[in-house]
Amino acid sequence: MEAIAINKQSQFKAEITMKYDVSVYKKNGNEFERVPKEYLKRGNAYQVIAITDDYIQLNNGHYIVNVDPRQYDIQFGEVTMNERMPICSRSGVILRYVEAGQKFKIRSIHDNCIGIGNKQYVSIQHDIAINLL
Repeated sequence: MEAIAINKQSQFKAEITMKYDVSVYKKNGNEFERVPKEYLKRGNAYQVIAITDDYIQLNNGHYIVNVDPRQYDIQFGEVTMNERMPICSRSGVILRYVEAGQKFKIRSIHDNCIGIGNKQYVSIQHDIAINLL
């Protein structure tokens, strides 16, 4: 799974599923404190309300900090292809074509494209339907 490339705070809601049990934190002023004996359980989905370079904030007020993007799957919604179109690498190299009607989970959101996983992207300039969570 590719790393989520977000350089500034994102306002998108998302759903995160952990691949491993992960400690949770609460914010005390500007510092994060680990919540004793509380974990995000592997395989469970949790609602996300904010993502920054430093942390992921959950809708229950807890935070995930210092977690490797390979430890979770994240989904911002779903994209549906309204026409046959190319799936490209981040640099624009065409990797394959998909047919109209195919749907993919949105794994990352960038200025001009949407990441659908495995370093594959769809240009937002194509005829697509986006359903965010």
